[in-house]
Amino acid sequence: MFPRFLLFTIIFGLLVGCQSVSSSSDKHIEQPAMSQVESQAEANTQVLEKFHQTAETVYQGAIEGDLIKVRSNVTQLESQLKQIPLGDLTSVEGIRALTNSIVETKRVVNAVKVDPQRWLFTTAKMRLAVDALIHAKQPMWVQYYKVFLEDIEQLERAAKAGQGADVQQSFRGFQEHYELIRPSAIIQRDPSTVEAVDSYVSYLQTHVAAQPFQSDQVVEAIAMAKPILQQLFQKTSDTPTFVPIGSGDDIWVWTIGIGAVVISVLTYVGWRKYQYEKQMALRKKFLKDQDPKA
Repeated sequence: MFPRFLLFTIIFGLLVGCQSVSSSSDKHIEQPAMSQVESQAEANTQVLEKFHQTAETVYQGAIEGDLIKVRSNVTQLESQLKQIPLGDLTSVEGIRALTNSIVETKRVVNAVKVDPQRWLFTTAKMRLAVDALIHAKQPMWVQYYKVFLEDIEQLERAAKAGQGADVQQSFRGFQEHYELIRPSAIIQRDPSTVEAVDSYVSYLQTHVAAQPFQSDQVVEAIAMAKPILQQLFQKTSDTPTFVPIGSGDDIWVWTIGIGAVVISVLTYVGWRKYQYEKQMALRKKFLKDQDPKA
């Protein structure tokens, strides 16, 4: 009886000891793993901060007219781009938009004949794109919403006055502002949203450039801008989207017509968004199937 009890005690002690060693070993494995993840996250943060600072330096150099400073920092920016986990921060379209903005900046600042205005514009566009990547919650580009509203008001005043030349000049300002923030929007928004704005800008340009100048048609086209801009900038408003022009039965005809166009645009945006999310879901499933550990 005693030998059996002694044998049982020895076996039980060995089992407890093995469990303790195993538990201790697991803790030792988990701690380095967590430490490694934290270190990687900190390293990524530092890389992003340096990337953002370099973009700011490029922009400041452009303001100061320091060509050497701008060129050297653009080269540095291009090198830093390779260290950033872009796939974790934006879409494929966003990666392309950011890369193109840096390549365009490099091409402009290295041109034989430097155009100061284009130089400053290109570096500003690149700076906004980098900021959109780094500061997803509070990007600088969304502050341009008010600028666009002012552009639309200016366009509308000129169109109502029948001043075709002024309308074209105001449209160029609107178009330039959109070109400035477009890469940033692509980085942060669903591609279908940006495509809808692209289509609208082309649509408005067609009416603005039409000969002879048709004031009423341009005013109607301008009236579509607000809901599309609200979609892009993710803004909401309690005020009416547009004010009908005319009186009597014309008001209802105009309202129904322009409303149908806007609904069509927003429906298209919704459909494109659905297609995009569906593709992303399939892509995630494919990656998961390729890597069972993921």
